[in-house]
Amino acid sequence: MVGMVPSVEMKTEAKGGFLKSLGRSMFGGESFFLNTFTATSPGDTIALAPALPGDIAVVEMHGESLMVQSGA
Repeated sequence: MVGMVPSVEMKTEAKGGFLKSLGRSMFGGESFFLNTFTATSPGDTIALAPALPGDIAVVEMHGESLMVQSGA
């Protein structure tokens, strides 16, 4: 989640109990906890974004050049 308006209610729980949640997270690649968002007034919004692909690395530059290709 990137953001939400303050009037949206968020509830986090392990649906189905401990063992079912554990199995879902270990074998299904899903999250152990599930979030439920509830709009409390018309026009309430939340902003969602997918996970970023790949890794982010910090490269300190001291007058050097750095060549990267598209998609890097």
